[in-house]
Amino acid sequence: MPMSGYLTDRYGTKKVFFRFDGVVRAGVADVRRHRILPLLVFARDGTGWAGAMMVPVPRLIILRAYDKAELISGWDFHCDASAAGADNRPAGGQLVW
Repeated sequence: MPMSGYLTDRYGTKKVFFRFDGVVRAGVADVRRHRILPLLVFARDGTGWAGAMMVPVPRLIILRAYDKAELISGWDFHCDASAAGADNRPAGGQLVW
């Protein structure tokens, strides 16, 4: 969290989040492309690193968007929405088929 926080403070939330998202997408493309094990491991490592740097940024957004008194309700609102999406994904996938 400290490195993500530093980069977010310095360059802005949107820039940091989308840059790391781009690195994750490039890493996924590299994983699909490489067939040699060391290159595959290197690409997968880059994907994991960028994902780990990207995950705390929304937490910082929530911490900055809500006052201390509203923080729990704001956190609950955002986490419930993401949990509902993850819980309903298998059912949604069945609807597509």
